[in-house]
Amino acid sequence: MGFPDLSVRRERERERARSLKTLQIAEQLDDKALEAQVCYSLGNTNMLLKDYERAIEFHMKHLKIAQELEDWVGEGRACWSLGNAHTAIGIGDETGQVTAQMNLADLKSVLGIEVGPDEGHRPSPLDHLDVGMYRRTGVSRRHSMEQMELIKLTPDKKGEIIPVHSGARP
Repeated sequence: MGFPDLSVRRERERERARSLKTLQIAEQLDDKALEAQVCYSLGNTNMLLKDYERAIEFHMKHLKIAQELEDWVGEGRACWSLGNAHTAIGIGDETGQVTAQMNLADLKSVLGIEVGPDEGHRPSPLDHLDVGMYRRTGVSRRHSMEQMELIKLTPDKKGEIIPVHSGARP
């Protein structure tokens, strides 16, 4: 689906130009949080402009910064956005499969279930992407998974959910 009129596209292009200037300022100031936000915005703007390759570049940069900052919400948003961008260029199923495999391996690790050699990282079309979470070896993919405790999802006999407190950040 295209833009209803040329003025909307022009506004998106102006938005992209302003965001690129903001990104330069954030990099000069070494403000990683701002840099991550701008990369997320640039990724979304490029998606709207159907420039999927550039969208992926900015979402990848957002993901790397979010991992550096241990920003789990940002990491989740970046992964979600990358999935959308990969779907738009026709590799969405492979992205989802890799993510699902990694999540299952993480969950088994947290539960203490032995993870077989075939359940870790598998070669995929995404290997060319330089993302830390796909490249780490011998290190847990996400620090949040190391701190995770299972949360009681079923109510007790009185119908109340019993909260589980842990050291993990929400």
